[in-house]
Amino acid sequence: MSMPNLPSEAEENTKVLSQTYGPFCRMCSYQSQIVGSLGCSMQVLECISCINQLSKITKGTQYHKMPLDIILLVEELQIQLEALRQAPAIIEVDTYSRIDQNKIHKTAELYRLAALIYLHRSVLSTPQVSPVMKKLVSKSISILTELEVCTSPWPLFLTACELLDDEQRVTILNVIEKMQTERRIANVETIRCIIEGVWKSTDLIGGSERVDWKTMIGDNERMPSFI
Repeated sequence: MSMPNLPSEAEENTKVLSQTYGPFCRMCSYQSQIVGSLGCSMQVLECISCINQLSKITKGTQYHKMPLDIILLVEELQIQLEALRQAPAIIEVDTYSRIDQNKIHKTAELYRLAALIYLHRSVLSTPQVSPVMKKLVSKSISILTELEVCTSPWPLFLTACELLDDEQRVTILNVIEKMQTERRIANVETIRCIIEGVWKSTDLIGGSERVDWKTMIGDNERMPSFI
């Protein structure tokens, strides 16, 4: 008597991921209100969580060889993030509120752009020199320079790891310098060291392939906090 074919662990993970996040992508298109403590909307946060899971399941797999359910989920994520417009929860009443809301909106937009960069980097494996990556990175850097002080290390880090241009790298280092001056938090220096390590490794291989920033962390070192 032959035994039935059991689904592989990868297939099980794919099914669970699709069932968990598929409905979210289709049903939560209006959850775009910015949560102040997060720096972005719940919609962006859920997308980032989904991309994180996708990157683990699809690691080492070319996009066109991924299961159809995953490809459809990735397409939904990309469409959702590209179309998303986040809005502050508080209605402006005076000049100070307008300035504050402007910062809130720009920070949320940074997270949206970083989520797209993360999707292209970790799942789609889009080349750093591609027009779409250059456009996303350029938009992110523009916002980073407009902010008086960047208070969100994660989108800054994702953007920095994609840079090949020396001028853009100097801009990022200036943003980090401001963060260190204002925040005085140890993780900022750690993040800077990882970013510079990624740049050096990228330059050594001539920018021909993307460097995994996790290789910059030693076995006995802790993962940096991006909060």
